[in-house]
Amino acid sequence: MVLLVLIMFINAAAGTHSVLFEYRATIAGMPVNAIDFLTVLAVPVAFVGSARYVQTERVHPLLPWLLGLWALSIAISAVLGMGNLAHGLPLRTYVTQLRNFMTLPIGILIGYRLLRRPESMRIWPYIQVLCGAATALMVLLFFSDRAQTQQTGEGITRLRTVDYATAHAGIAAGVLLFSVLSGTRMLGNGKALLIAGFCLLGNFATLSRSDWLGALAGLAAVYTVLPREGRALRLLKGAGVLIVLGLLTMGAIQVASSALRMDFGAQMVERVKTLLPGTENTSAGGKKAWFSRSEGVIRELEAWLENPLLGRGIGIQNSGLMERRDDGIGHNSWSDVLVETGPLGLVAAILMVGSCIVVGRRLIRERVSRGSVLMGVIGLVTGAHMLILGMGTGAFNNQRGGLLLSLVCGMTLRARALQQHELAHALGEANSRTSASYGEADEYGDTVPQGNWSTGGYF
Repeated sequence: MVLLVLIMFINAAAGTHSVLFEYRATIAGMPVNAIDFLTVLAVPVAFVGSARYVQTERVHPLLPWLLGLWALSIAISAVLGMGNLAHGLPLRTYVTQLRNFMTLPIGILIGYRLLRRPESMRIWPYIQVLCGAATALMVLLFFSDRAQTQQTGEGITRLRTVDYATAHAGIAAGVLLFSVLSGTRMLGNGKALLIAGFCLLGNFATLSRSDWLGALAGLAAVYTVLPREGRALRLLKGAGVLIVLGLLTMGAIQVASSALRMDFGAQMVERVKTLLPGTENTSAGGKKAWFSRSEGVIRELEAWLENPLLGRGIGIQNSGLMERRDDGIGHNSWSDVLVETGPLGLVAAILMVGSCIVVGRRLIRERVSRGSVLMGVIGLVTGAHMLILGMGTGAFNNQRGGLLLSLVCGMTLRARALQQHELAHALGEANSRTSASYGEADEYGDTVPQGNWSTGGYF
C-alpha cells in the first residue's frame, strides 16, 4: 500500500511544470516523469507479496469488463492513430496521448491490487484527505506566487492557470463533509470543517467554473447518502456547515483582493454570472460557460461520425485531418474519448465513472464498517465530481486526472469485494453461534449490523 500512497500523493502535490517536467528522464527520445515510473513499477508490485493480499470469494465482476474494454478500445485507437501520424500528428503527442489513455486501465488494476487488506480501508480515507489538503496548499501557494507577479489590469485567465489536479481537494472536502453530517467519527467536527474549508478554497482558487461545478456535484452527492434517521436535523446541520464554509470563502476572497490589488470578489461574481441563464457575458470570463465548449464538442462529434464504430484514433484533434482552433476541442472528456476511442472507449469511461457512484453508494448503504463506508464516500464523491468536471474540461483524458479517477475506481471495486468477504465470514460465524449478538459501535461503526446481511450482491 506504500507505493499506492506514494503515487497518489505525488499526483496530488507535485506541480506539472515545476516538478514533473523539470525532473524527468528521456528514454528512446520520450520523456518519462516520476508518475510514469511509479505506475509502471506498480504493475509487477501489484502481483507480488501475495501473502499480504486477502483473497476474496471472487474478483469484482466489473474489473475484467473495465480492463477488457479499455484494452480493446486503446489497441484499436492506437492502430488508427498511426494513420494520424501520416497527417501531421507529432510522434511525441501520439505517445503522450496514448500514455494518458493507458493510465486508465493501469490505474484501475493497481488500485484494485494494492488495496490488499480490509485494514487498508480504515487508513485510506485519511490518505485521501491528506492528498486533498496537499493539493489545496500547493494551489494556494501557486496562487500567492502568481499574485505577486500579476500586474494590475491583467486578465484573470492568466492568474487561474495552475499545474495541479485540483479534484483531489474537492474530493477531500466531500469526504470530510460526510464525516461531519453523518456522525462518522473521522476527525473532530471542528478540525474536519476547517480542513474541508481549506480544501474548497484550494479547489475554488483556480477560478475554473468547471472545477466549481465538479466540487459542488461531489458535495451534493454526499446529501443523497446520509442516514434517514434524523434527516431533518442533518439538513439543518448541513445548512450551518455550508454557512461556515461560505464565510471562509468570503474571507479568502478579501485576502486575495488585497494581494492582487484588484476587486477579486467582483471577478468571481462575473464568472458566476456566466453560469446563469441570460444574455451573453463577455467580461472577466469570455463566453457563457454553457457555450464555451459547445463548438469543440460539435466538431468532435462530427469527426467521430466519419467512423462511428471505431472512432478516429489517438491524436485525431492534433492531426491535419481536424484543424485545431481555440474553440474547446479536447476540453470535454466524454466527446474526446468518443472521437479517439469510439463507442467501446465511451462505454468503458461510463462504466468507470458509474461504478464509482453505484458501487460507492452500495458500500455506504450497507454500513458494514467505518472503513468501507468512507471508501464508498470517496468513490461516490469522485464519480460525481468527475462526471460533471468531464463535461467542461479534460478531467480524465489527461494523466493526472485519469490516474486519480482510475485509482479510486479500482479501490472502490476492491473495497466492495472486501466488504462482501467480511459479510460472508460474519454470516458464517453467526450461523455457528446462534447466541451471538452484534451491535453497532456508532452510526457507521466497525461491527457488522445484522439487518444488512441479506442484501448481498456486488451491485
